[in-house]
Amino acid sequence: MRTPRLLRPMFLVAPVLFAAPAHAMLLTSSGAGSFSDSRVFTDGEGGGATTANTVLGSVSLSAFDPALGVLHDARFRLTSNRTQTLGVSATAGASAGNGLVTSQANGLNTPSLHLPTGTTTTLSSLSTSASCTEHARSACTGANATTSTSTQATIAVSPAALDGLVATSPGATLSVGRSVSTSVNQASNVFGGTETASMRLDWQGSMAFEYDYRLHAAPSFAGSDLVTDWVLDFGTLLRGDSGLLAFAIFNLIGDRVGLDLDAILGTGDTASFQLTLGAFSGQLAGDGSDWLALFDANTVGRFDATYRLDFSDADVGAASSRTGSSLTLRLLGEVIEAPQVSASTVPEPSVAWLLGAALGALAMARSTRRTPSPAVGPDRR
Repeated sequence: MRTPRLLRPMFLVAPVLFAAPAHAMLLTSSGAGSFSDSRVFTDGEGGGATTANTVLGSVSLSAFDPALGVLHDARFRLTSNRTQTLGVSATAGASAGNGLVTSQANGLNTPSLHLPTGTTTTLSSLSTSASCTEHARSACTGANATTSTSTQATIAVSPAALDGLVATSPGATLSVGRSVSTSVNQASNVFGGTETASMRLDWQGSMAFEYDYRLHAAPSFAGSDLVTDWVLDFGTLLRGDSGLLAFAIFNLIGDRVGLDLDAILGTGDTASFQLTLGAFSGQLAGDGSDWLALFDANTVGRFDATYRLDFSDADVGAASSRTGSSLTLRLLGEVIEAPQVSASTVPEPSVAWLLGAALGALAMARSTRRTPSPAVGPDRR
């Protein structure tokens, strides 16, 4: 057979070493909102405390936009202040005696947050005591007792719940509900008239979801720019010859997730070409991998094959935030009839030997570097 032709002497060039890509950093975005609540709860004398579970409202926060990248982590943050004001009053009324008496009251509130992940978080309770002192037959309005507290919370979202925070349409929001459990107790009945305890709750603050994410993987035929279409032209070969051409696939540098190659779909004259390319996963940002295309020139004619390479983000973070993309590789070649020549007595290497030698050279190059050599990268032709 004829000697296979290596169309590009790429394996004879020593690879140039490049610095390994830095580990991708997590980026952060957030959806924030504010709220302000004011409620009054009362209890009259006798019969024990009046308790209630009251829905206060909700705040709409921006869901994570999957156009930004792949969601890795999320947390909810609350910054707020609560003020509880409790007062006791009594109306004038008949009494067996008219000495000084003191009416007592107690108030308690315990707020909760209801996250869209299906979890409820109960915050710290706030309690207040108040009293009113006056003659038993007289009306009484006691001084208000006020207690304030800073209410903060940071709630990590479990990995299993991340998908529930990803927007399913542009501008989608998440609802965070607020409720409060209260108890107001007019604890004594010492006045001739009617005694009442009144508690006011004021709660203001802001809340936000903070999203940690990495950019989507970015497959490219070039190391520094996004190149989605690549053509390998083997030119004209004599029938019986073979050719090899190299190409590279990169995951562009940046704070992005790894790259998976999921599928290769070939159309056209694929029977005349072979690729060493196969499915792979987790190619790091800034890294590249070298591959070969083989043209078997066994039949006279023009040959044209197109391969669609389907990629996706590596299997990390929220699955619903991952996306896919594709590259198109086109292979061209022409075969003409070889002129008649005398048989050579010198043994000639086979196509299998040539391909094996080329693959061996690629393996040695990959063991010494993480990004392709300027001699083989498609953007350094």
